Amino acid sequence: MDKVNEFLIWEKLSRDTIDVKRIYIDIADDLVAGILLSQIVFWYLPKKNGDKKVQVEKEGRMWIAKGRDDWYEECRISPKQFDRASKILKEKGLIEKKLFKFNNIPTIHISLNFDVLIEKIKKEYEKQEIILEIEETKKENAVTKEKEEKNKWANRSPEELKEIESLTKLLIEKILKNNDRAKVPKEGTKQFENWMSEIEKLNRLGLPGCNKGYSFDEIRKVIIWCQNDDFWKRNILSAKKLREKFDKLFLSANFKPNTSNRNKFHNFEQRTSKYTKQDLDEIARRKFEEALENKFQNALNRLRR
Repeated sequence: MDKVNEFLIWEKLSRDTIDVKRIYIDIADDLVAGILLSQIVFWYLPKKNGDKKVQVEKEGRMWIAKGRDDWYEECRISPKQFDRASKILKEKGLIEKKLFKFNNIPTIHISLNFDVLIEKIKKEYEKQEIILEIEETKKENAVTKEKEEKNKWANRSPEELKEIESLTKLLIEKILKNNDRAKVPKEGTKQFENWMSEIEKLNRLGLPGCNKGYSFDEIRKVIIWCQNDDFWKRNILSAKKLREKFDKLFLSANFKPNTSNRNKFHNFEQRTSKYTKQDLDEIARRKFEEALENKFQNALNRLRR
């Protein structure tokens, strides 16, 4: 405990610190360059008595005369880091960097471009204000969406709510029947409410991005059909996925091919009328699913041998 107290006293009294404003890091778009910029600004600030810290004047402007190694003593920036960071600041127009003699020794001199710095500070604050406005708008939209979510349930009759809950339970029941280890929500949980919400949207709005829903009977029929289909029962494992794929499921569930007359060579449905594009797409999908299922079973059989 004594060591902790000693550390706290030392930490409080220690002056081994440098002041780095986050906005300088944002302006430089680099941590080390931001620290260097902050330290350069420090040297251009007046002392407590109002005198200037920077004393070197050349070519009509004030300069900081410091070698590459000197910056390490001040802010722990190595010579290589200084070269890279000063290059970033110069490319952004924040500093001028030249080699002059100082005490008869060639030394790197740095001069701060105040006008550029002030302009960039203004732009950074404007950008931050825009970001804050965007964040506020997002919060407002989230609150509005939450109110709309609450209102949609309030606008539903008790019978409709009961039907939505019944369909949610039906989907869960069918999924568990196919796989008793499937990850499904328990009644009364937040996740169960989310599943109900997807069913409600499917009835009220239809697919995501649409505004035409499906009847409860249509939803029930598709749930039962997709959980009996060899392909879709492995893919429709949530209410969200059910809603996303509902248009394809709905078409498949209502597709009834004419099987009264088949071509013995091609095993293909024969009709007196032409096939529609929808019919052909559905037949192609089923053929693909059958081929995929056969490949999957063959792979399993090889692994079991």
